[in-house]
Amino acid sequence: MEATSTPEWMKAREAVAAQDKSFTDVLAKRGLSLRTDLLKPLVNWLSPDFAHRRFNTRYFAATLPVNQQPSLLASKGVWGRWVCVSKLMAERETTALGDEIGQENTVGLPLGQLLVPGSEIILEKMAAAQGCIAYLSYKRKPHMYQPRLVQEDGALMLEVEAARTVSGEPQRER
Repeated sequence: MEATSTPEWMKAREAVAAQDKSFTDVLAKRGLSLRTDLLKPLVNWLSPDFAHRRFNTRYFAATLPVNQQPSLLASKGVWGRWVCVSKLMAERETTALGDEIGQENTVGLPLGQLLVPGSEIILEKMAAAQGCIAYLSYKRKPHMYQPRLVQEDGALMLEVEAARTVSGEPQRER
């Protein structure tokens, strides 16, 4: 689909973001539908039991259409571009991304302080894959992540039980 950066499309996207219209309605009005067959479910992330704000987020991946550029919602975005995940993860301890975004609450921060843990775990897995097609082609069982608060050596940390390994034993990620 081309020409999605028009004022009409921005207005429709803003209406979806404000929950004034459904995404399905916006697509149907234009004779379009969502190609769910191109979406690859990745994981389901639940907020920790102790969190005041509860959420249940499902992550999906898809290949990037040729020449597509990100376009931010006029009312919400300040920065956006596609990134190479292996390069991003190689620079995760630096402040390069936060500095590039250039906002008061991002400058000087490493990746781990810019992202929620669920996003960072997915990026780690993507970077470890042998390319985008390999990552999307991998047959994975759906996994639900839910961090737990644990104490280790007197420090509080979030522990995430990762997807089961081939032998069936859980991995622990912190």
